[in-house]
Amino acid sequence: MLVVTRKKDQTVVILNDDIEITVLEVKNGQVKLGIKAPENMKILRKEIIDQTKSVNEEAIVDTNTVDLDLLNKRL
Repeated sequence: MLVVTRKKDQTVVILNDDIEITVLEVKNGQVKLGIKAPENMKILRKEIIDQTKSVNEEAIVDTNTVDLDLLNKRL
């Protein structure tokens, strides 16, 4: 992990992907970032990705349990 210190209006550029991350505001312990990237690139908050992954994993477990229950009843 690269850790950098930036002040308001300073930017970090990720080369080869044409991504720029700019500090827009620092206020009350929060940092507001602006992200400039190609339109075809998805930018998501990590907690949303983690939540979706968790829900998908739960759905797989639930489906497997139901299938096993049905098989047990038929046997």
